[in-house]
Amino acid sequence: MQQNGEEQQESRHLSQAAKQPERESQPNAAPVSTQGEQQKAEEYLDLLRRTQADFVNYRRRINQEQAEGRIAAQSNLLSQLLPVLDDFGRALGAIPPELAVHDAARAARCATDWHTRRAI
Repeated sequence: MQQNGEEQQESRHLSQAAKQPERESQPNAAPVSTQGEQQKAEEYLDLLRRTQADFVNYRRRINQEQAEGRIAAQSNLLSQLLPVLDDFGRALGAIPPELAVHDAARAARCATDWHTRRAI
């Protein structure tokens, strides 16, 4: 019987020893899944960084396009306004000196001066 008990203990010991490599392989298996998770996290982080860079580039491009649009609109306005200001200047130059003191002539000169200062 003692031999049978010893055999049972030895059998248990062997089965525990056989299970230990499985336990050792399980921690190795955990890092594999952790490595997979780590790789996935790095891919997501890379995707996030690319998305952020794309957004920064988008904002920069939009700001540049808006600035170019403003410049184009101002240029267009000035190209339309300058002939009018030239006409006002010629009209004011053609006013006889005796009518230059008239309120309408002074108002036209004031408006022309104001628009000329604003255009420049």
